[in-house]
Amino acid sequence: MSNLTIILINAIGIPCTHLAISCLCTRLPLKYFSKPRIFLKTARWESHFYKHFLRVHRWKHLLPDGGAWFAGFKKSTLSHHSSQYLERFLFETQRSEICHWLQMPAIATFALWTPAPWHLVILVYAIASNLPSIIIQRYNRARLNNLLLRLRGQDR
Repeated sequence: MSNLTIILINAIGIPCTHLAISCLCTRLPLKYFSKPRIFLKTARWESHFYKHFLRVHRWKHLLPDGGAWFAGFKKSTLSHHSSQYLERFLFETQRSEICHWLQMPAIATFALWTPAPWHLVILVYAIASNLPSIIIQRYNRARLNNLLLRLRGQDR
């Protein structure tokens, strides 16, 4: 393959891969994301870590809300405080996180035909373009879980 061909494949293929996986995940029924998954469960320490160490609340607004691009669930702000809405929001954070985990290996496959040292750029890009969004979804999920616990405590 010529360098120009590789550049074109990567320049077109990588953004299309991002969008295709996002579109697919948005179109899947919510039931696929509402089941508890061990790797999606947030630990108690995460809320503190994301807030005080990574300061997610200060930069999360800088990333786009991809769910809104495909007529999906908007996660940029809380629009209600009902238990039902918060649970839906919680499931949507799981959908988003799974989507970004899927994007990393899909984009990393472009490194297979990309010559050194540029294949490393693709691998770094695959991580750097998805990890911040995964962190945001975990941060939001930890906060939503705490909010739901408080809300349910008041319902009794």
